[in-house]
Amino acid sequence: MAGWLSHALSWWKTFRSPDDVPAQDLEDRLIRLAPNMDEACGGAILFDGRPEHFIVGESGDIGMIDVEELRVGDPAMDIGVLATWIPGAIPAVLSGFVSGGGRVDAAFEKRVHFYTVLRMLAAAEWHREHLNDDRTAMDLLDRLDRSAV
Repeated sequence: MAGWLSHALSWWKTFRSPDDVPAQDLEDRLIRLAPNMDEACGGAILFDGRPEHFIVGESGDIGMIDVEELRVGDPAMDIGVLATWIPGAIPAVLSGFVSGGGRVDAAFEKRVHFYTVLRMLAAAEWHREHLNDDRTAMDLLDRLDRSAV
């Protein structure tokens, strides 16, 4: 996580003044969350479970495609990925997570927030560098600015 965060922060600083990127805050947050992150890695996660990887049938059955990144990890990462793209769906996703036996506490919520920031930065970089989609990249960075990371 430290390497990923370092890369993401360096990339972010290419679009914002370094003084406008809350690097120290995010690095400090990672230090505080790291032990809890390790403890939370006990089940399968999609890691890259974007909304377009889910198919909902007419009967409401849910299927998944593109599970290439399936691995053991922290379920808060999956919530962070979804929060990047469909933040309005998170209450329903969390409700399903809890009804399936998942625990949501303050530490979980802090990890979701951290992972969402990291995933938004990764998505912005991907859209800019690989898809030549500056508009989506800038929209994601603007959302980060407004969210008071």
